[in-house]
Amino acid sequence: VDACFTIMSTRDHKRKGDKGQEGPLPGASSSSQSSTSFHHSNEDVEIEDVEELELILESNGGKEKAKMKGWIFQGVDLSSVDYLLECDVHGAHFWGCTFPRGVDPATLRERGAHVLDNPADIPFKPYRGFMYSQEELSEVDKKIYRYYLDNTSMLSASAQSVHDYSIRDALFDYLEGKTVVSIMGGHGLSRVSDSYKQTVIMARTLAREGFLVTTGGGPGAMEAANLGAYLADKPDDILDDVLSMLAQGNDEYEHEFENEKAAQNVLDKYGMPTFMPSLGIPTWRYGHEPPNKFATWQAKFFSNAIREDGLITISNGGVIYCEGSAGTRQEVFQDACRNHYATPTEATPMIFLGVKHWTDPGVFQLVQATSQGCAYHDLLLCTDDTKEVLEHINKHKNNRNLPTHKLEEYKGKFWIKNTCNFHENAPCHVNKRPRPDK
Repeated sequence: VDACFTIMSTRDHKRKGDKGQEGPLPGASSSSQSSTSFHHSNEDVEIEDVEELELILESNGGKEKAKMKGWIFQGVDLSSVDYLLECDVHGAHFWGCTFPRGVDPATLRERGAHVLDNPADIPFKPYRGFMYSQEELSEVDKKIYRYYLDNTSMLSASAQSVHDYSIRDALFDYLEGKTVVSIMGGHGLSRVSDSYKQTVIMARTLAREGFLVTTGGGPGAMEAANLGAYLADKPDDILDDVLSMLAQGNDEYEHEFENEKAAQNVLDKYGMPTFMPSLGIPTWRYGHEPPNKFATWQAKFFSNAIREDGLITISNGGVIYCEGSAGTRQEVFQDACRNHYATPTEATPMIFLGVKHWTDPGVFQLVQATSQGCAYHDLLLCTDDTKEVLEHINKHKNNRNLPTHKLEEYKGKFWIKNTCNFHENAPCHVNKRPRPDK
């Protein structure tokens, strides 16, 4: 299983022209001042729910004419599709699906389909079509962490790799057509600190301005950023109440992140995350730290190496580094390495929030000195002023012609490409992809 976390955008994914030279993908701008938002990484017909299946069948002549060869069903509940055996399923792939009464995997295999089941004896689904919602993750997170600690066999490692590939693919579906700004920082940032509130307000503004706010999905600065994006569609005057609720009861715990009740109280009062541009990418490598409750989606991985590299790579709108320790510094230098070898149109902002924190140990100075002569040198910023941060991010967005979106645009089913309006050039499952039998 290819569990590598490489983002397939036009900055990485190139084609050979007639004379063998590299060139942009069809539809991508050739301007040196422009970049692109994310696009889907493959030409397979991927199906994540029944509505999507019916749209694809309609665009392929209906169930009587459609040939499903090469179609990939990812964790789809097909129990209501009583016409499944009327379709030509030869060469179709059913991964972790449930089937209607009277249809079993053996019957589908006899007709030439490829069927892979999710094992019943493990607490997670290797084959799945979506990232984790807060509701699902809260039910399975601790069980999966215990499994992760207790199982090191080859079979377990294989299942974890398949799971991480599925999460990666679901994440790419969600990223398509979006501009990602990642906010990194320490897990120990206190909920009652000025820096926590500053991060909340900054992330709320970024979400309102149309960026997808992404974090490592954990506590501290990560929670503050996801909280800010969660609050993007809510009145400003509830912020003090939310912060007051989050301050309750923390003294009873050794670590603030153990106080999950305070965050749950906020959700009970103001609602669960629904569609706000708030994404977390945590890992069971640090499963003792629960994922924060304010991300709309959690793309949780077993492999921390895949997760760390992915957090940097997907951040086409830039990375903001709040105060943090060793883990945050690791991310700084991963980002610097990627940027160091990037072309001018691939380089992305690196923003250090907290002048004293980043200059006293010389971190910012080292990155600044290393970047001399590279495109990202001019994209570095070290400041205490979040207004300056936002101006820097927006300048990059405008220079690269990156898209931003109104909050209501996030309500559509992003996995069905004709139900949302993220990017006019984004490929569509239904009517823009080639039929797999051609």
